[in-house]
Amino acid sequence: MALKFITIFFLIITSHLWSQENVESLNSIYSFGQGGNLKMLYDRRQRPQVLKLGDTLYLVYNGNRVNLDEKPKTIPMITSFNVKTKKLGTTFSLDNNSSSDHHHCPIIWLDNKMKINVVYGTHNSSGYHLISKNESSIGRSKDDWVKKSFLDTKVSYPSYSKSAYGDLVYFREGGHTGHWKYAIKQEETQSWAYVENTTTNLDIGGMFEWSSYHSIRLSHDRKFIHIAFISYDDNKENNPGRYFNERYNSIVTNDFKYNLYYLRVDLKTQKAYNFRGKQLILPIDLDSANKDCIVWNTQGRGAGIPPEIIIDKNGNPAFLHLITEKSIDDFNYYFVQFLNGEWVKSPIRTSNHQWNNGGILYKDNKYFSYLIVGDKVTRTKYDDAINFLKKNNLKNWTKINQMNGHYMDKHGGGDIEEWVSIDGINWEFSKKITPINKKSKWKFNNIQFINDFSGEQLKDYILFYGWEDSDPKKTSAFIYLEN
Repeated sequence: MALKFITIFFLIITSHLWSQENVESLNSIYSFGQGGNLKMLYDRRQRPQVLKLGDTLYLVYNGNRVNLDEKPKTIPMITSFNVKTKKLGTTFSLDNNSSSDHHHCPIIWLDNKMKINVVYGTHNSSGYHLISKNESSIGRSKDDWVKKSFLDTKVSYPSYSKSAYGDLVYFREGGHTGHWKYAIKQEETQSWAYVENTTTNLDIGGMFEWSSYHSIRLSHDRKFIHIAFISYDDNKENNPGRYFNERYNSIVTNDFKYNLYYLRVDLKTQKAYNFRGKQLILPIDLDSANKDCIVWNTQGRGAGIPPEIIIDKNGNPAFLHLITEKSIDDFNYYFVQFLNGEWVKSPIRTSNHQWNNGGILYKDNKYFSYLIVGDKVTRTKYDDAINFLKKNNLKNWTKINQMNGHYMDKHGGGDIEEWVSIDGINWEFSKKITPINKKSKWKFNNIQFINDFSGEQLKDYILFYGWEDSDPKKTSAFIYLEN
């Protein structure tokens, strides 16, 4: 595969990085926030953390840690950034209470009344919902917000989209073996209406404790929701045999998920279809998923993060998927698209962790993928596999036994590279857009693109966050502005 080096972007991080009053920049990369947690900006299951109104980006994140332990306790924070002046606005906390649960990361959106909404603190709970008192403004403190009810149920991984029928939140209801569904806000009553049927409930058909992780994208007309998901045995009884992966002859735990599935739901009729247009009965269980929704039978090859969905140049759903290769510690990004009657899986670049959250978009008649990469596999004492194997004295059953990372490394991290393709099959390295520090090594994760208030994806802005490898208490989030 030919490598084409176009240019390299660097950010020089100085001691001013940790001050909210200073934004260091070079070649359109800017830092904001401090004292972040794991998933300071969340992965693609729980988004967005940014809202663009005019020239202003409104940003929410987990930050301002209140402890010195390796596992941070953070507070939901909000700030703004002007893309014209390149200056930060007022930064303040939205709550006085701290949490070490990274799932509590906030999400943000603008409703039809031009009020800014923030939801945070959701992890098998209803969380907290704040609405700005003034239109198109975050104010100057939490006193400029009012608390409102959100979804009266146990919510995890809420993801907001603006549909043709109103504000939409897609989420998992209940715990790990819960089901996935969505709610749409009714403008007449300003209340949330749940759909009658859940989208997936993998263990409902008898596959005890099977679960899934999802990512979504609305159709261009915002009348359909495209859903990508991966499946796994959650194995609450911690039976080592249920964790055994025959392909790798290893016990791998539920930190690895399998296969790639696709489902499309008509938001008006609530009818569901597979890729070929066959109407399916909801909820999808594991049997119907394997029969009608399968895009890629990975045959034991595992993933952590669910795939990213885009609409390709032919108008079909396509996917960026990170998956294991020859060993459980060997990873590769693939672009999966439907060509000539079949799903084609094209490798892009190797990586070093199953939770590295890259991103992909289509612009200027090309595919651009932004990949979290690294040559050294990182494992920590906080990994689910490590804890399970140690507790059950099963170290010899697995190759996942080298601990070389911090808590912030639990879900991966590395450099950021841009790779470009015209056809989605042949990929070329374009540039590195990773901020670097002259004095120490940093790692980065969770690429996120920015939408405008109507929900349209903007192709010139990227968010991510990072931490110093030698001192992971030093963290920051970043905005990359394409010149």
